Amino acid sequence: MPENSTLLNTGPAVWLMLAVLLVAAASIGRAVLGLPVKYILLAGIRALVQLTVVAVLIAQLGRSGWLAMAFLLLMLGVASWTAAKRIGGSPFWIAALPIGAGTLPVAGLMVVTGVLPLHPLALVAVVGQLIGGSMTATNLAGRRLKQELALRHGEVEAGMALGLTCVVRGPSWRGLWQRKR
Repeated sequence: MPENSTLLNTGPAVWLMLAVLLVAAASIGRAVLGLPVKYILLAGIRALVQLTVVAVLIAQLGRSGWLAMAFLLLMLGVASWTAAKRIGGSPFWIAALPIGAGTLPVAGLMVVTGVLPLHPLALVAVVGQLIGGSMTATNLAGRRLKQELALRHGEVEAGMALGLTCVVRGPSWRGLWQRKR
C-alpha cells in the first residue's frame, strides 16, 4: 500500500488488534459485570463476521449503480422494519414513511446541487447515514408518541367524545386523528 494512501490497512495487524480488543472486552465484561466470557466472545465474533460480509458486499456495490440502488432500498426496508419493531409492533409503513421523508428530500437536494456525486459508493455512504439517522429519529419519536398516548389516554377519549376519531385501541398507536364527517 502506498505511503500516502487513504485506505485502511487490513493486514495482520488489524486482526491482531481486533483479537486483543475482543479479549479485553470479554475480560472487563466478566470482571465488572459478571457476564460469561463465552457469550461476549461469541457476540464479538458474530459482529466481526457480519461486518466482514457487509464490507465485501459494499466493495462490490462500487461497480454498479443499480446494485447500489438495490442496496439502498434494502437498507430502507431493514431500517423501517427495525424501527417498527422497536416502536412496538407498529406496521411497517408507519415507520417507512417518516424514514423516507427524512432521507429522500435531503439526498435528492444533495444530488441536484452537486454536493453528493452520483458515484455508487458515495451514494451508499451518505444516503446510508441519512437512513440511519432517520431510523433513529423515527424510533425515538414513535416510542415517545406511544408513551404520551398511554399517559394521556383520558384526553384521547375526551377528543373522541368531542367528535374526533382516532384508531387508538389501548396503549398502542395505530393512526391519526380525524374529524368525523
